[in-house]
Amino acid sequence: AMLSGSSKIGEKSYLAPRCIVKNQVTVGDNSFIGMGAVVTKDVGDNCMVISVCKMQTMAVEDYREWL
Repeated sequence: AMLSGSSKIGEKSYLAPRCIVKNQVTVGDNSFIGMGAVVTKDVGDNCMVISVCKMQTMAVEDYREWL
């Protein structure tokens, strides 16, 4: 994972390999950033970011229902 500037990562959050978190972005607690994702906006608690070309997030509970 690559962090820029003053990014903040919440507790128990996971950053997969090759993901990028841009400057001044906050990743909430218990969040998951997928491999190769580029995070340009704040991510809330209990969310997943799973896309490279367009930032898509969903709550972990919604992902479990989607499976």
